[in-house]
Amino acid sequence: MELLVVIAIIAILIGLLLPAVQKIREAASRLRCQNNFKQIGLALHSYHDNTQAFPTGAVNGGANNESWGWGAYILPHLEQGPLFQQLNVDTVALYTQGANTTIQTLCQTRLPVFLCPSDDPASLLTRSFTGNSFPAGYQVAKANYIAVAGGGDHGRLNNTGVLYLASTSNMASISDGTSNTFLVGERTTKCGAGTWVGNRNPAGNGNVGTNYTLGRISVALNSPIITPGGCDEGFSSLHTGGANFLYADGSVRFIRDSISFNNGNCWSGADPTVTCADTDYPGVGTYQRLGTRNDAQVVDY
Repeated sequence: MELLVVIAIIAILIGLLLPAVQKIREAASRLRCQNNFKQIGLALHSYHDNTQAFPTGAVNGGANNESWGWGAYILPHLEQGPLFQQLNVDTVALYTQGANTTIQTLCQTRLPVFLCPSDDPASLLTRSFTGNSFPAGYQVAKANYIAVAGGGDHGRLNNTGVLYLASTSNMASISDGTSNTFLVGERTTKCGAGTWVGNRNPAGNGNVGTNYTLGRISVALNSPIITPGGCDEGFSSLHTGGANFLYADGSVRFIRDSISFNNGNCWSGADPTVTCADTDYPGVGTYQRLGTRNDAQVVDY
């Protein structure tokens, strides 16, 4: 009888302990995720210091031409100089190298700094990276960190964020202030994730376009919609209640799902490529304002 009582007590203690252990584990993963963001932020700032501009969010290489993204350009600033040189990022277009088996292997390099510890541990993107060059069914290295292009469709030129298709943004272009502007956010494998390498078809629409490296804030944070137009084009995480974001000043903050979200007259309706006019901005939510570099609106947390 006493043995049964002891067993029952142990079972109860284990039942109480497991949730606490899970919370501690998630807290540690969230902290590591934030540290990844800080490293990426330092790399982006270092790139800016060297070139007087941030890297382009995505190279516009043309229809079905696999092209480099912002993550590839900051590799030397993440202690990945040899990988950067072997990939010929600065000198050769990605789509001209897709048949090269050495390049194929290098583009599958697992880089922990681009992976959130809370997400699926798989190192390859489950979506195809095949355009005009890479072999059919080819999978590229995964990344959970996606640049904030702005509110319009992620493949739109001259979007409202800092890093977008063919962007040339610098600190001076962030007139809202670097402490009030997103640079990079999270996206889970469940929502398609992305890659540090680039895009399979930056000139295309939907999941063949630039959403492998770019996301938009006109889709709600942790949107339950997973199909194109949902969280596969926005931002999401497995952290409870929200996701981490890197700001243009290099700080990292946790944004809760409950943040004010309202597209107003911007990016609403069937066409996500509609651009806001100055008179439309006052109607948008805090989330949209943080994802816009120059709307001149006060950010109210």
